[in-house]
Amino acid sequence: MPGLKRSSARLSCGKCVAMDISSRRVLSHREPIDRWRAISAGPVNINTADAGQLDTLPGIGPALAQRIMQYRELEGPFKSLDDLKNVSGIGGKKYEDLKDRITL
Repeated sequence: MPGLKRSSARLSCGKCVAMDISSRRVLSHREPIDRWRAISAGPVNINTADAGQLDTLPGIGPALAQRIMQYRELEGPFKSLDDLKNVSGIGGKKYEDLKDRITL
């Protein structure tokens, strides 16, 4: 992903923490490394992503990932990124946080 900058540090407890500097997103030592890799991998295709891939997006947990997939099943593929705002639980603020991390 162009412009992605990563940093990591060792905490006083001896565990490591990673940060995506470009988004100011901190991944605590409790989050799996797979989540860090997913964030580093590039945008998530909201028309093909499974629940696990959607869950890597900031602010998207298992319940919201399920609602996104249910929306796709009922309405068909998203025609524009803005269509994501039609999913219950995704408003303007959350969409702004997501728009640079998603694709069709």
